[in-house]
Amino acid sequence: TSASAATARRAVLSPAEKVALRCGRKWRARVVLPASPLLPEGNWLSELLLCEASQSVREEAASLITSLAAPSEARALAFLDMLVGLLPRATAAASSASSAEFFALLCALMAPPARRAYLAAKGMLGQLCALIGAEAERVAAQEEQSAMVDVAQGMVLSTLIGRLHAMLELTPLSDRFRREERMHSLLHALLCVRGLVLQKTTHTDECSSRLMAMLTSLYETDATER
Repeated sequence: TSASAATARRAVLSPAEKVALRCGRKWRARVVLPASPLLPEGNWLSELLLCEASQSVREEAASLITSLAAPSEARALAFLDMLVGLLPRATAAASSASSAEFFALLCALMAPPARRAYLAAKGMLGQLCALIGAEAERVAAQEEQSAMVDVAQGMVLSTLIGRLHAMLELTPLSDRFRREERMHSLLHALLCVRGLVLQKTTHTDECSSRLMAMLTSLYETDATER
């Protein structure tokens, strides 16, 4: 079961990791949070959420943030701001597995349409495009730099594309995306992953398919409105 698996993982934690987990639980149980926005970027909770050394620590941090965000929309938006600020760091993580909890949490918190509109108003469409382009270029560069195939190649890129797709599901955001002429960045990313041979994986194939579908939909809508 998931409970027994979590118990097994905790059994092999280092002393420092166990202390971090205990502190997190005690803080969640006792602290009374103010209604104002909280936790600036770089706080200890951010460090635990992106801790590369322990999946258990990351899971505990994600669970803590979920619990704290639930009672208050203002608090949820504050946490979204924190997560968006951490996006470049999560994307650049040494292992895609070490950012899995981060992206799952981001996906959950930005699910309501109003929150996606909030993020778009704060510039997340442009940020996602920049990150998608940079990650596609990084994956393409591996084609020449390494003969070793990483089966996880493209996983982070696929996640970023998924977050952009979720935002573009909202018609006002899709219209804004086209007005800002950001489709060329997606086309560039598509060309990067389409050119892969050695580093081609199921994840990069998925990226290619999703990018093509998004571009087709955006161009068809644009042509219809002209």
